[in-house]
Amino acid sequence: MTISELIELLQEIMEKEGDIEVAYTYNDGGYPMMGEEYAGGVEVRLTPYGKAVVIW
Repeated sequence: MTISELIELLQEIMEKEGDIEVAYTYNDGGYPMMGEEYAGGVEVRLTPYGKAVVIW
């Protein structure tokens, strides 16, 4: 995913959901993402604190 694609996805989410928090998720091994990692997707999740945009 390029920066332009990520920005476009985030703009679409902001238009639909409003200006909400952004968070990252852990990888399949349960460790925080470190070093070079590629964004596989962007989605909105409901958390105990409200909605968050999750980049994974």
